[in-house]
Amino acid sequence: MNKSEELKKNIKKDLEVLEKENLNWYTVQVYNGSELAVKKQMLELADNIYTDNLVYVLCPYEEIISISNVKKQKSILKKALFPGYIFIALKTPLTNELKIIFRQIPKYSQVLDAKLTTNDIKKIHNNIQKVFKSQTIKYKKDFQKNDKVLILSGPFENFKGNVDKIDHENNKAYLNVNIFGRETPIDIGMDQIKVIED
Repeated sequence: MNKSEELKKNIKKDLEVLEKENLNWYTVQVYNGSELAVKKQMLELADNIYTDNLVYVLCPYEEIISISNVKKQKSILKKALFPGYIFIALKTPLTNELKIIFRQIPKYSQVLDAKLTTNDIKKIHNNIQKVFKSQTIKYKKDFQKNDKVLILSGPFENFKGNVDKIDHENNKAYLNVNIFGRETPIDIGMDQIKVIED
């Protein structure tokens, strides 16, 4: 499954802003899992107080496919690349006044005082670029070694097997499948299997 157009557009915008010069970048600590919500609230708050100092709120994320073992339904989740952190670009250095304003935001912890260095910005840029270059969506780790699974499609459809290992980078599962009375190792896409009860 390919990335959504929304994610591609967001990544492109993130990379463009990171490449701009003369911005003051800071790290913001937030509650893990609330990165996108804090980003939205920061932008709304900046609009309400009419500040033009806040240029951009960067919250890079990737899309992860989660397959419910109970309902066998797929859903696409947004997972922050830097869990517990977002980054802000300011026209001028950070002020105490802006810190006080941000404290109104639920699930916000703090802005770190030290500006991000050019090297820090390059690292963030490189991590975002890796997500941009990868065309497929990763799968959430729902499978574990020795899970009993049913193959849903392909030449081994309806065969059962045991998970030997999971390759998240390539969205593959390596299974041991009993084919004609013989244990045979196969690799298969994680979207082609589901966990079953013994």
